[in-house]
Amino acid sequence: MIKKLVLVVAALAVMSVNADLVTVDIESITEGTYSTIDGIGASFAQAFEGQTVSGSDLIGVPTSLTLDMDAGEGLVVDYWGSSNSILPRINNQGPLVMLLDDEADMLSWRMGFADNPGEEIYFDFYTADGVFIEQKQVALINDYNDYYLTLSSAFQGVAIHHNTDAAGLRFQNFSYNTVPTGPVSSVPEPSVVVLMGISLLSMAGFYRRKK
Repeated sequence: MIKKLVLVVAALAVMSVNADLVTVDIESITEGTYSTIDGIGASFAQAFEGQTVSGSDLIGVPTSLTLDMDAGEGLVVDYWGSSNSILPRINNQGPLVMLLDDEADMLSWRMGFADNPGEEIYFDFYTADGVFIEQKQVALINDYNDYYLTLSSAFQGVAIHHNTDAAGLRFQNFSYNTVPTGPVSSVPEPSVVVLMGISLLSMAGFYRRKK
């Protein structure tokens, strides 16, 4: 009986899943103006197919999570501070959409500069099928700051818009936490090993007493 319990617990340990933190690489992109940007980990444009750029906002909903190469006035990449920045035109106030390489439940990034701290910029999240999940509003903080958002549902598309900051915004250092999709790890965490050992000892003692 104990041998069976050992096998069951070991199987559960193998079934443990984990999530990966993906850092989007835009450092290898040369400075310049683009209609779309293909970074490692995510791609960028100013709208998804089915959406229209109107100033700093987006009109409509995506017909698919395909980047629209012809939307808006394009994106600019240049170096600022310690890393490359993405600047959505016009005046660094245009919308910016991201298509992640994988589904995620957390997004982090760095942005600045905010001449109007307290004003809100909108983040719309979409499933891998382009279905709208929810909108989150982020209050701007003066200067350059790190931000993050978490969702209870998996998303793969993000639309950033309603940027009314007088100075415009630069976006840097995007990363996201991928959603676990299945049994991917055969090495359990140390805490899991300890708990399994305690459980097995308790069960062994119980069956000895019962005998």
